Amino acid sequence: MKKILKFMRRHAIDGSHWLDKYNISPYYATGHAIVSLEGIDEVLGGKAADWIISTQKENGAWGFNGGTPEETGYALQGLLHYHTKVEKIDEEVLINGFRYLSRTYGIVKNSPIWMSKALYCPENIAQSATISAMYWFAKVKCVDECRTPCSLYDGIREEVTI
Repeated sequence: MKKILKFMRRHAIDGSHWLDKYNISPYYATGHAIVSLEGIDEVLGGKAADWIISTQKENGAWGFNGGTPEETGYALQGLLHYHTKVEKIDEEVLINGFRYLSRTYGIVKNSPIWMSKALYCPENIAQSATISAMYWFAKVKCVDECRTPCSLYDGIREEVTI
């Protein structure tokens, strides 16, 4: 575990985010890093969460060229994990990310951010990032608001079009 943590600290860009060998988006690696750092190095996980928060676009998205649904999904997954397991973050950040996903689901095409011999987009993986982030948000919001799990947060139910 010490070896892995040393590697993560050494490879953190500006001590706050990571890049992956197969994905050009820092949100893929950083969102997953937040989850993996819980209970191990929550300071480093907190810096990663702060970096994600600070890079959110005005439209609620994260990512290249105004944001993409897939990158927003990875960012929101990391933040939701941090919010529920480590420390509460500003709910407006989460709400704005969710609203971007609910507005763009099935409409905005995902960008090719995966690398092989050329850039490509595995649509099923991209959609799973989007759908799981939207589901997790709805579940977290309900638990936060109602203190009981439910399928969707009533205040924004009409925005979900899965």
